Amino acid sequence: MWFGAAGARQPRTSFQTSREWLPELHLPADIAIVYGTNPGLIETWKSRGFMPFAMFSASWLGKDAEIVKNNPGIVQMMAGGQPFEMIPGRAWVSPTEPWREYMKSLADAHIEAGARAILPEEPEYFASTGYEDAFKKEWRKFYGEPWRGPYTTPASVFKANRLKASLFEEFYRDLCGHVKEKAADVLCIVPMHSNLNYAQWGIVSPHHAISALDAVDGFVGQVWTGTARGMQKVGGKIESDVFSYALLEYNYFENLTAGTGKSLILLTDPVDDREGDSWAKLRDWHEDTLAAALMQMRASYYEVVPWPERVFLSTDKYGAAGESAIPQEHASALMTMWSAQRRMPGGGRYAGGTTVIGALTADTLMWQKGAGSDRLAGHLAPMLSLARLGVNMKVVPAERMAEPDYMPPGIRLLIASFDAWKPQTPGIVDGIAEWVKKGGILFLTGGEDAFNNIEGAWWKQAGYDTPTDALLEKLLPGVKSAKKVVLSGAPDADGKPASKDVSLTAAPQAPANILYLGDPAAPAPAVIYDAVAAGADVWMTVDGQPAVWAAGCGEGVLVYSGVPGEFVAEKKSGEDFLATILEAALARGGKNSFITTDIHQVSRGPFLIVHSLRGSHKLKGSFIDAMKPYQPVTDETVVEEGGNAILIDVFDASVDWCNLEASACVVFAGGNVYGARSAADSYEFLLSGPEGVYGAAWVMIASQTPPSKAFYKLPGGEESKIDLGKGWHGLTGVQHLIAPLHPDGTLVRLEF
Repeated sequence: MWFGAAGARQPRTSFQTSREWLPELHLPADIAIVYGTNPGLIETWKSRGFMPFAMFSASWLGKDAEIVKNNPGIVQMMAGGQPFEMIPGRAWVSPTEPWREYMKSLADAHIEAGARAILPEEPEYFASTGYEDAFKKEWRKFYGEPWRGPYTTPASVFKANRLKASLFEEFYRDLCGHVKEKAADVLCIVPMHSNLNYAQWGIVSPHHAISALDAVDGFVGQVWTGTARGMQKVGGKIESDVFSYALLEYNYFENLTAGTGKSLILLTDPVDDREGDSWAKLRDWHEDTLAAALMQMRASYYEVVPWPERVFLSTDKYGAAGESAIPQEHASALMTMWSAQRRMPGGGRYAGGTTVIGALTADTLMWQKGAGSDRLAGHLAPMLSLARLGVNMKVVPAERMAEPDYMPPGIRLLIASFDAWKPQTPGIVDGIAEWVKKGGILFLTGGEDAFNNIEGAWWKQAGYDTPTDALLEKLLPGVKSAKKVVLSGAPDADGKPASKDVSLTAAPQAPANILYLGDPAAPAPAVIYDAVAAGADVWMTVDGQPAVWAAGCGEGVLVYSGVPGEFVAEKKSGEDFLATILEAALARGGKNSFITTDIHQVSRGPFLIVHSLRGSHKLKGSFIDAMKPYQPVTDETVVEEGGNAILIDVFDASVDWCNLEASACVVFAGGNVYGARSAADSYEFLLSGPEGVYGAAWVMIASQTPPSKAFYKLPGGEESKIDLGKGWHGLTGVQHLIAPLHPDGTLVRLEF
């Protein structure tokens, strides 16, 4: 059991707020996460029936706070002695002893006020900092040597960021351990962005190390429009793809926590930290992230909104040029979407039947930020390209490959490259090799990077130039001999300087689909191994030497490409190359062929979650669409290109959620439903939610005849008639209606 009393309904949804309870913020959710340094707010939410959690920042506070003013040496500093201040008025800190002791006192105060969980959020050490006194002191202690400027060499970048990660690991070991000593039944949960996002934003954080701490009970995967909307380069185009990027971010957290006993809460947000966008755009982006979150089938806890006050109380933050309050239908849609999250069962199945492919990432991705080196584009582009094709992509934390027999289920092929990150321990390389030998297919790319030469690296101590060499030798002994790096193409016939590209040429014995690629130009450098001597089949060459090749390894297959992942980022031909090579790799491994789709679909109980990648798609069935609160049950749903749907099968839902012996039943509603009373000629129930918002309900009538009348009554108010309009659906016997919500419950009554 995660939390809550034995036999009690399990809390499933939460929201965080820095405000006291207000009727406009009485959301249809279970947990109120009270944010900030004022534990007195907890009682205002607890008294209204919410389970109280407490959240505060693990890494920043107002720069005028006493803890900051009294300890100036902990403030994260950039070169030149400038304090880091991404947001005016905030100070980011080094999580050393003064800060840790302050955090413990804050946790104590909130536990004493009744918090059932402590959530120190966003462990963020910025890659551009490390010039503060506290960090210099920790460097001397950690490395036993004088501090070096973090940006002087790749080695100093790597060492500085490694230390930053270690400091936050120790911070959570200390703080969460203290929470357990204070109250063993209080949870310690870590809200943080994904490893991909932090790397892109130049932030260092130790995801895997935190997940390994016994005192840490779980994570909030902080993914929303702000993280997923970033511009990415794929196929030579720089653009935003909110759904695909969010899919990768959420999946990282799912695979980080799966099988560990740690809980996972996935965050979505109807708005963004950046103000001024139109409500229409915000809604599209929110629906993209929500659909992506619901497609993570091992997750069923959600933070539905981080700041409801800026959604329901603000009228000057969003709405584009005019700035306005959230439109009423949009607010109603949030109620139904949040109800869907609250009812979402664990488990499910991917309804597309597409190929399942994994891609490795690691926290050392963040350790390589700085010194003019950034290989992130080549790391992300293959994942994004495949997700857009409709491949069922999985993002695999490489650190977990050191665990015996670890691999997310269903993965047929694994993509790896040590260009943008390095395996922190030899156990990671051993685990990858073992997986391949037991029947996996590995697509390994690149292998040349400045960070290969960091001092004290385990692969250097083991006699290898790079971690790629170490992995290849385990899979194909002898392959590293005569390794060569082709830095650029040859000068042209007129003697002009060599291009920065190399030409890939299909070998005569290559699989047929590779022969159709022609001679694509790929970014240098290309890394050449003596693959033929080691028994590999050459698929493509550079200057007549093996650049792409395949070899059997035990029961599995290794396919190596000596060109970097930037090929997929920089050129459309790189995307074609990736898909073609993976198709050939799957065929070589005897697995299912490379199957893509135009629509992502996941089935979870009565729910079908859908995102259309290309074209419009018609889905037959009697569905409620939780994204369309003012729409009755329909027998056909059309999901337009780029659109999403959260569909509820009425017949399945009625069996799962309804008392079929009553005269009627609320199949689904946007708000809390309780206090139902059934009579032969009437049915009534209470529908609660934030004041000022309307809620939708879909009511199944046992007699299969539409109600003659319907009314609502607000607490202390007069009864008002509900216009039933065209809300009746004869096939299912479901009546759709709309009524205003109230924190104390609006009475809704139907007469037959």
